[in-house]
Amino acid sequence: MKPLTKAALLRALPASKLCLADWRYLTHAHFDDIQPLLTICTGEVTSTYPLPHIPEFRMHVDRRGDRFVAYTVGDWDQVADDLALTLDDVQLWRLDPERLQQYLATESTTPAAAARPVARVVGGFTTIILPSGRKMSLAKKHKRRAFLRAVVRWCGTNATDTFYAQDIIEDYNASLPAAEVESKAINSDRIIDDLFKGQKAEFLELFDVLDLAASQFRIKVELRPPRT
Repeated sequence: MKPLTKAALLRALPASKLCLADWRYLTHAHFDDIQPLLTICTGEVTSTYPLPHIPEFRMHVDRRGDRFVAYTVGDWDQVADDLALTLDDVQLWRLDPERLQQYLATESTTPAAAARPVARVVGGFTTIILPSGRKMSLAKKHKRRAFLRAVVRWCGTNATDTFYAQDIIEDYNASLPAAEVESKAINSDRIIDDLFKGQKAEFLELFDVLDLAASQFRIKVELRPPRT
């Protein structure tokens, strides 16, 4: 899903039933204007929920008593912790057609903010299809796969697109069972020249370098999971 212009809303969304997190993402800068046009879908809740910071990725939603829980499955089952949700979080809403018509008739069209390029994950991080169309093969690069997976998990948990590589590495190494530390731990702090040696161009297509000396980077693409 991509953020939509106001003009596109009328064509695409009048019958859509979405939770507020999805409305906020789809309408982007227009959400504060659009929210008053929404009407509740009584008794209806969403079965999926956007992962914070990576709304392209869907988490499954289950009801557990009077609470709801969103969780990841499959290739992305370790990307994010479970999210505890309330009924307000999962409640579905739809646009009121008459109010939407009136709104679009009286407001000028404003372009949506530019969406970030998208890189698609294939086979549990064994291959990354970069925005340029090139394939970044990680099939034989266990530590590189582990690092990228850990970055996505850390950024999602902390609701940010900026990170220090050392924070990622420390969290990842600490999560390893004692028997796997020697073979799987990441010990280098030279992320580009060591850990991603030979794939510098691909790395720089995924990340901006904010402070090389401090190994501070920013994700500049959406990492989209494979379609199911």
